Amino acid sequence: GQRGETMCVAWSPDGTMIAAGGTDRTVRLWKSDGMPVTTIDNNEGMIDDVAWAPDSNRLAFTDLWKGVVVAQRDGTIEKTIELRDKSRIHAVDWHPTDGTLAVATHRGILIYTSNFEPKATAEHTRWTRAVKWSPDGSWLVGNGNKVEIMSPDLTVAHTFDPDGWGDIHRVAWSPNSKTFAVSKHPHVRRFTIDGKELPKLKGTDSVDSVAWAPNDDTLFLAGYRFAMFDTSDWSRKMLTQPVAAPTYSLDLKADSSELADGHFSKICVRSLDGRVARTIPHDASHLAWLPATRDVLTMGWPNRLYRVNTDGEETTIYDTGGDDKPYWKMAVSPDGQSIAARVENYGEFSLRLWNQDGTLRKLVPVDQDPRDFDWDWSQARLVVTSGNGIRFFNSQGEPDGDFATNYRPDYVRISPTGNQVATAQSWTNGVCVVDTSGDEQFRTTATPGWGTRRLAWAPDGERIAYSDWGRHEIHVTNMEGRVTHILEGHHCSDAMLQWSRDGRMLITAGRDGMVHARDGRDFAFQWVGLTTRTQQPTWSVNGEMLHGDEDANARELMYLVEDGSGRVQILEQEAFYQRVGRKSVNSANLIENGSFERPWVESGFSNSAKLSLPGWHADDVDVVYSYYDAASGMQSLDMSGGSSGAAWQTVVTTAGQDYELSFYVSVNPHPEGERSMQVSWDGKKLDEITISSKGRTTRKMRWERRQYRVRASSSSTELRFVSLERSGTGVALDDVRLEPMASRP
Repeated sequence: GQRGETMCVAWSPDGTMIAAGGTDRTVRLWKSDGMPVTTIDNNEGMIDDVAWAPDSNRLAFTDLWKGVVVAQRDGTIEKTIELRDKSRIHAVDWHPTDGTLAVATHRGILIYTSNFEPKATAEHTRWTRAVKWSPDGSWLVGNGNKVEIMSPDLTVAHTFDPDGWGDIHRVAWSPNSKTFAVSKHPHVRRFTIDGKELPKLKGTDSVDSVAWAPNDDTLFLAGYRFAMFDTSDWSRKMLTQPVAAPTYSLDLKADSSELADGHFSKICVRSLDGRVARTIPHDASHLAWLPATRDVLTMGWPNRLYRVNTDGEETTIYDTGGDDKPYWKMAVSPDGQSIAARVENYGEFSLRLWNQDGTLRKLVPVDQDPRDFDWDWSQARLVVTSGNGIRFFNSQGEPDGDFATNYRPDYVRISPTGNQVATAQSWTNGVCVVDTSGDEQFRTTATPGWGTRRLAWAPDGERIAYSDWGRHEIHVTNMEGRVTHILEGHHCSDAMLQWSRDGRMLITAGRDGMVHARDGRDFAFQWVGLTTRTQQPTWSVNGEMLHGDEDANARELMYLVEDGSGRVQILEQEAFYQRVGRKSVNSANLIENGSFERPWVESGFSNSAKLSLPGWHADDVDVVYSYYDAASGMQSLDMSGGSSGAAWQTVVTTAGQDYELSFYVSVNPHPEGERSMQVSWDGKKLDEITISSKGRTTRKMRWERRQYRVRASSSSTELRFVSLERSGTGVALDDVRLEPMASRP
């Protein structure tokens, strides 16, 4: 799949092909069975939308910066429609019969003939993000913040102005072309072609996408939740629980003793081992620790400055002079006496400086939007982006120098010594470092990517970490401008980064709800935490119910993993460490990779011939990810990849020592029947297991635990599993464990 966010996906009308595009600027094509066909990767911008032609032989997709690209089903580029005014392209759709294209841009809607010549234009003052022809080709729905029903010549028949935040993301028509649904935060809205709005669908908060079943029996919704509605009576068939709460802010205490991550409705305070110590109900879209206190300062709805005690004591609401404009960023000075914030006033931005008690000290004189700013800890001054340049202000908000750049910096961080400034741009990948007079020191070496959203200096001033938001990666560069590490990032477009003050840990967080902690030297995973969007219980693989965030009173830290279908897996520490390639120091299991979590399999399954299975020797087995549910973690083995398969591992043992061997078995439920597998220990048959598929499905595997007492005869012992089936499906195997047993009394 895409290296970054997948922004769009479409089936070909004949049902044989799938196309998907995303922030990594690629369009990928697969056959319906998941077999890759080709990747179209010579694009300039991210891909917001993709649409197949009615005959399934061509597809059109949007390149945000280039225009509309038309390609054949084998990936060959047929035509690129470049817009003369360089409009940003967001959506495209083929007319169902005459081959014309409807295109949505940030300036309006365009219609092109089947020969890709301009035919009609409808201009708008707001970005147009969605466009969709009705199945009979009689109507077109589009626009961004409003909904318009238009005829094919773009004559507007009806206009709707639904309340709610944000623009329309997707449009779906009913098969009879009489009704359509649009996804618009926070609901799905439905309209008829004669200008009537139908009742809202309940319980569909934060919807990004909407699709109507071709047989007209179901409406599908996806966003923070996945929902299905019966179109006969509009009753809800299914609604998944939200999984992760987006992280909007992140800050480490100066002494690196605690971490606070802020969310729309709560603050999580974590110890540096990742455990959630306290959860405080409070909007914290922006937060920062107040030095030498147990308090965090937050800015959030309803646009006020709060001082929140993290021990659950009093929350103070500061009087900010009656200002009710949105705050977009906040930073606290090293001594805690000054608070800077970027404030919006009807589209105009300013920088304001408050005292620690919340009284307004200064309206900082910036002549352009201060998109980002940072406190210089060496000199207690403020570094601010301003147009094509950087400006400095002292702690009282008075000008203290500036320099110009030959580009517009969107993000800025000053080095720990205060003599270098690192800048980045949202639409250009990499970092530029200059001295405080503006002389360029270096730029990072070019790496494929989409843009940089955040950056952070290491405390020693020798490294900079920054996020590549298109490819969901974290890059680390040295002071020669060479990228030394590329790390897995977050599945979102805005990842935050912060080094601990001692440099031992790099913390990252994102709107995927995950918080990652890495070693600050080799960047190995230390822990990963996830914050749920709800306090409702989620289920684990063993049926144990946990509430809300990681359970601080649990036997050990629990990790929540969402598998992409609305289900939540809760992994204990060892299973999680296997997932990320790190052993738990407390684990007694002698089997390496016993839950088969490495390597990660991106599709439903992958044969061992195509990959290395760490810890194991394998011959013709399948590593299964999403095809059926695992017993532990996210992956398991099918012991028959194409025919009779085998997996074996040689374990370090002690002669004469007894061990407990355990594992879980089930069976690939397709096709129905029985499957058999032989288990051998130290070269001798231990058991022959036969499992029936009766009563089992891919989502109800009914895993069975098998347990044996075995004895080692030497310093190394082989454990072997062999399928007794010559078909392409066999016994399913997971969570293999070997642990020393106490000596007999």
